[in-house]
Amino acid sequence: MPESDQHDAGPGLLNSLQAKQEATDAEKRAVLTALARKTFLSPVTRDFCDHVWVQDPNTQRILRYEKWKHLVTMADMLMRHRLVIIGKDRQVGVSETIAAYVLWTAMKGNAVIPLLSQGGVESQKLLGKVKFIHANLPPYLQLPFEGDWGMERVRFKNGSSIEAYPSTEKAGRSITGTLVVFDEADFHEYLAQNYNAIKPTIDMGGQLVMISTINPDTVESIFKTLLKGARDYAPERVAA
Repeated sequence: MPESDQHDAGPGLLNSLQAKQEATDAEKRAVLTALARKTFLSPVTRDFCDHVWVQDPNTQRILRYEKWKHLVTMADMLMRHRLVIIGKDRQVGVSETIAAYVLWTAMKGNAVIPLLSQGGVESQKLLGKVKFIHANLPPYLQLPFEGDWGMERVRFKNGSSIEAYPSTEKAGRSITGTLVVFDEADFHEYLAQNYNAIKPTIDMGGQLVMISTINPDTVESIFKTLLKGARDYAPERVAA
């Protein structure tokens, strides 16, 4: 081969190899995206939580999400039940798992996801965990959103939205949702009113998730009653 042809072949070969690598990378991203959208958490297959990073509340270190046994059990509950009651007993990773599940649900498109917490600050904190997980996803899994990601709401371009609400006396009356989350439910002053207002919407096909540590200042509450299984959908408790 003439010397000039050798020089011409060099860049061409590199460009060809680069194009093949880019195509391979694109195919890999497409496969990982499909698996992440299909499966939230699994101990045996690739899933959404394989891409999740969380922040240690004490050290602020960014850590890869760990699939602890009680979190795998919890994920199975989320997949099988439309009404899920979780007594978290300060267990590691429960709130982060719910935040990841909220984001995974939003990825499906046209999902309306209200987050109700004891107060405004607490509800914003849960939405902040969702934001942190989203920001640390691979770029190909991040959802484009409209405008800014606010402290109280975010709206994605796929039609999904997540909004944070304090659990006021009238909060449940105007809320409908694909997925509704009550965080630290046993500490909500108006939990019974909001549960009764929201449950008919859930009965129509949505999902309601209540998570909480136990409030030691109350002997009875609707959360404690539901946690004990006193409903027809047999809620379960996450095992340590």
